[in-house]
Amino acid sequence: YQEYRTIQDILDSPEERHNKQFLENLRIEYSAAIEKSQDQLIKDLEKIGKKLKSGKLQEFEFSGLSIFNFDRHLYNPLIHVKKGSVGIHIRPTRLNKNEKQFIIDMKAWCERERDTFLKNKELYVLRNQSRGKGISFFDEGNFYPDFILWLISGNHQYISFADPHGLQYARSFSDSKILFSERIKEIEDRLKDDTVTLNSFIISPTRFNDIKHWHGRATKDEFSEYHVFFMYDDAETYVQSIFNRMR
Repeated sequence: YQEYRTIQDILDSPEERHNKQFLENLRIEYSAAIEKSQDQLIKDLEKIGKKLKSGKLQEFEFSGLSIFNFDRHLYNPLIHVKKGSVGIHIRPTRLNKNEKQFIIDMKAWCERERDTFLKNKELYVLRNQSRGKGISFFDEGNFYPDFILWLISGNHQYISFADPHGLQYARSFSDSKILFSERIKEIEDRLKDDTVTLNSFIISPTRFNDIKHWHGRATKDEFSEYHVFFMYDDAETYVQSIFNRMR
């Protein structure tokens, strides 16, 4: 199991082998394949690329492509390509609609809580890399959670894996991604480190009223016990609910 330490420790010792996987998530270089007919988009991206190299980050939105910043994220910019956009291909994989919304909601929550919940705390957010590079959990069907949330309060670290994941195909709380909220506690026990708390969360874009197929017709409170929250039903409160469950 990976040894978890502070962000600063990791950045101060990048040569250490056990930090390699985490650091791979920080080394991001985007490449874009764009149809030649997208003349204006190509020109705009060339300008943005030059500004990025000079350290000037510019947010941009055009023709289904969004480039934006989040100061708590460990690399910037983040990129979203609207589903159905023709002639644009981004590597590494861009944010989908729900992943983008999660970042927007996190950003808004951080701004609201800067001087309250987050006072005297550090919070870092990291988009996990795709298969082969990111952090995965083999026993959960090679599960690659989309985001890692790293909250530092005093000498305690709360490391959480968050995944915007629809429930239209899940049928019960026995779904492996949902049960990971319990199994990750086994990993926490094996760390034998009282200063580290691990959690896993499912952030459902599927609305609560659209999961009538759920075995047992569970309540929202029961879903929250399994660390499942509804990002569109409870748009104003679900991020706070996630942090309230970090224990």
